[in-house]
Amino acid sequence: MDLRRADKKYLARETSPEEIQVTRTEGSFLFDARGRKYIDFLAGWCVGNFGWGSKELRSVIRTTKAPDYVYPYYLYRPWVELAELLARITPGKLQKTFRATGGSEAVDIALQVAMAYTGRRKFISLEGSYHGNTIGGVSIGDAESRETYPNLLANCLKIAPPLDGKAADKVERMLKRRDVAAFIMEPISLNLGVLIPQQDFMTRLARLCRRYGTLLIMDEVATGFGRTGALFACEHFGIEPDILCMAKAISGGYAPMGATITTAEIAEAVEEKSSFYSTYGWHPLCVDVAIRNIRLIIKHRTKLLAHVHELSDHFRDRLSAMRFKPPASIRIKGLAIAVETEDAEKIA
Repeated sequence: MDLRRADKKYLARETSPEEIQVTRTEGSFLFDARGRKYIDFLAGWCVGNFGWGSKELRSVIRTTKAPDYVYPYYLYRPWVELAELLARITPGKLQKTFRATGGSEAVDIALQVAMAYTGRRKFISLEGSYHGNTIGGVSIGDAESRETYPNLLANCLKIAPPLDGKAADKVERMLKRRDVAAFIMEPISLNLGVLIPQQDFMTRLARLCRRYGTLLIMDEVATGFGRTGALFACEHFGIEPDILCMAKAISGGYAPMGATITTAEIAEAVEEKSSFYSTYGWHPLCVDVAIRNIRLIIKHRTKLLAHVHELSDHFRDRLSAMRFKPPASIRIKGLAIAVETEDAEKIA
């Protein structure tokens, strides 16, 4: 049986796979079964931000002396070491981290923390956004998912782009009742085609959340670790969130991991109110890889971000010089890049 037929028979997918059978990766390239070489513009969708084939990270996997497993209720020094590193690199007063296996779980933990801390049940997110595949993530996500799953979390409110002064006015009207637990968004919405909010919207959003007791959650699962030209995209707007979600590039793509970091005040208020148990959250091998990855980021931070800006300018110049028919809208922030063209059916 050929691979495509076997894939169709045994793997459940939301869409059919593309005609690329990946056999190896190196640097910024993928190689298929016929030896053909492809530039990996996706980077595993913001997973391999620093390229594939890292000798430093691969050496961790080969030489680790970590235990096979650590029960979540035991003490384990590398967990503390990694959490301390995350507190060091994230903005504002973020300090205490909940362990997770990936982005969906990290977002779900953030929603639970917000509900436990505020005693509220409502959420606000961006219309058409994506925040993972748990019931919580789907509930605050796009409208199509809500049609597929009618029995989702109730009271999930939406704000439609553009994210400008009018949108901020609408947010204020929604928050005035003081019944919204959290406002959650990607600070630069990659899943909405690199939607970049206006600075005034972000400034007012942060101020309104503080005024009405609503927590501000920044979902940096895809935008974190340098993707947009800042270590975390909320830094472009001077935002200090109450909760920040991480995953994907936290380990450079070499091990599955997620993390939800919040302030000491919020974490200590909810730790006894709910259970955030994660069986495989921060498996010892994954932790070793993430620690090495983040230490490398800290060591080379200036060089890495300068390289992102250099490549960003290169893409901006080259894309701006292209003649799209009809003309295209180009949105770029670091290496978050979108080229929006008119619907092909409308052109026809």
